[in-house]
This record gives sequence, structure tokens and C-alpha cells, in this order.
Amino acid sequence: MSFECTKCRYKIQKDKIPRRCPYCSAEGAVRKIPTAQDWIDELE
Repeated sequence: MSFECTKCRYKIQKDKIPRRCPYCSAEGAVRKIPTAQDWIDELE
């Protein structure tokens, strides 16, 4: 899965969401990046 820090925009590839950004150490700022399939599922 792909995640991105909302503070510094660092992109992360992990199996589960990390608590803190490995680049800037912002806690709770990491969010899942929506995939194209996520967008399609929202429309249905």
C-alpha cells in the first residue's frame, strides 16, 4: 500500500500505516493515498 505524510509529502510503501512519518517524524500525519480503484468504488 502507498501512504503519504500530509506535512512533508513524503511517500511510503508499507503493508500497514505507520504511526509517524519516517522522514519528518510527524505523528499521525500519514494517510493512505487513494488508488484509481478507490475512486471508482466511491462512484458506485
